[in-house]
Amino acid sequence: MFTSFNDFSRAAVRARRLFLAILLQEVAMDFETAQRPHRVTALFQDARLSFDIARKATLAQLVEQLSVLGEAHGGLPLSVDVRIAVKGRQ
Repeated sequence: MFTSFNDFSRAAVRARRLFLAILLQEVAMDFETAQRPHRVTALFQDARLSFDIARKATLAQLVEQLSVLGEAHGGLPLSVDVRIAVKGRQ
């Protein structure tokens, strides 16, 4: 496969660069996922609203936000969908 030590050395350098590029890409993706907020969609009698909520938000904070929105949109939401931002599978 390799005819000389120099060929082997060049191939090793290329492999190392490729490995580092892949590693840096995964680190960037992990950071992006860690910073992404959760997404909430609430269906009210007269509207469908979507908004982001902080990753550290509590259930009580979500309920409070939904009740404030409900006052403007005819009462409690008919349904609530929460999308949790998680690290993607590799």
